Amino acid sequence: MAYSPIFHPSLPTNTMCNNIFFIVMIIAVCMSGTLHAQINTKNELMMSAAAGISVNSIDSDRLPDYARRTGFGGTLSLFWQPEHLLSIGFETGWLFMNTIDKENVMTQFGATAVSSQWQAIPLLCVFGMKIHDNVSLYGGLGYYDIIAVNSSFGTKVATSQMNAGLSGGFDYHIHVYNKTALGMRLTLHNITELQQRLITLQFSYHYSLLAW
Repeated sequence: MAYSPIFHPSLPTNTMCNNIFFIVMIIAVCMSGTLHAQINTKNELMMSAAAGISVNSIDSDRLPDYARRTGFGGTLSLFWQPEHLLSIGFETGWLFMNTIDKENVMTQFGATAVSSQWQAIPLLCVFGMKIHDNVSLYGGLGYYDIIAVNSSFGTKVATSQMNAGLSGGFDYHIHVYNKTALGMRLTLHNITELQQRLITLQFSYHYSLLAW
């Protein structure tokens, strides 16, 4: 699935810089386990929920000026934290991409109001590394389910297709109770096949479901 040519001009095909950036980030997360070794005496099953804003950072010349780039971004993650620092888990959620609304668009069938709404559902294998008592790094790779809803002449058409992507970010949190922490999370989602970059700034909630 590609962006509709009515709303989205063709995107560049060079993804090398974006891919290198995320590969380096994931390698750095993994290597920090050796660089910042410390003892963790228990295994934990952690749940993390985050909610905030999602901003589409695609270049301004690839979307019309009247496109809305900012909307809701929410994610839910489940992590297994073993006795070493590197944790592994799964992340999903709902990320706003963009919305385009325009009245009186002239077509060969007459004038109509046109709307295009794009959302992304991440389906990622994620890795986490605590580099400080209050700071964690995250990296993920997998797929984004891109959902597009286009409407014209009173008819809506929804499409969905998987696109490969990567994510990376960090979370600053403060422990409130033994099992609970609150924080802020900044994440960059790079949907490589569409060359879309989403930046999310979210409040995060962490809860230890199980420890042994």
